Amino acid sequence: MADTVESMLARNCAPVLAGIKPSNLFSCPASCGIQLTAYRGLLESKGIRTFSVCACGSRTLTLVYRERLLRQQLNRADVQDCLRRFGYPVSKGLGSMLAWLQHRVRMEKGFPHEIGCFLGYPMEDVAGFIREKGRNCKCCGMWKVYGDEEYAKYLFEKYEQCSRMFCEHLKQGISFQRILAALPAA
Repeated sequence: MADTVESMLARNCAPVLAGIKPSNLFSCPASCGIQLTAYRGLLESKGIRTFSVCACGSRTLTLVYRERLLRQQLNRADVQDCLRRFGYPVSKGLGSMLAWLQHRVRMEKGFPHEIGCFLGYPMEDVAGFIREKGRNCKCCGMWKVYGDEEYAKYLFEKYEQCSRMFCEHLKQGISFQRILAALPAA
């Protein structure tokens, strides 16, 4: 499958598009922003938003998120406790937290590990990764697992199946607009 904005979204963001995950990141050439804009209206009609986390050279790191699901995720007490430790203005709402995430990405020498809070990773895995500095995990998949290994493997498979299904639809010639149109609304 050619590396189009549609294929990148299908491969990297299908669980978000399908409404089973709050958000995902994907990196694309800066030029894909124009293509992504073409889908903005349809995405927004489904409660899906995009946010440019970082424009680094010729690439853009974009957060694709289900606004309702991300708000629910970021309103959890354990998530807010974690984010507060990194200076996130948790009482100021989603826009302020996304702006702080953008700031953290620009200012950190490495990638800010609390991003797992935004991506819907289990909190025990986010906390374990921060505490262990990425070492000593139980297993590795879409993220490093420090907590419930079986549940994480279940999620890995569920998200993988969703991505495969989206990619297969594109491969069969189903247009991305048609796939988006069939998605559940917010």
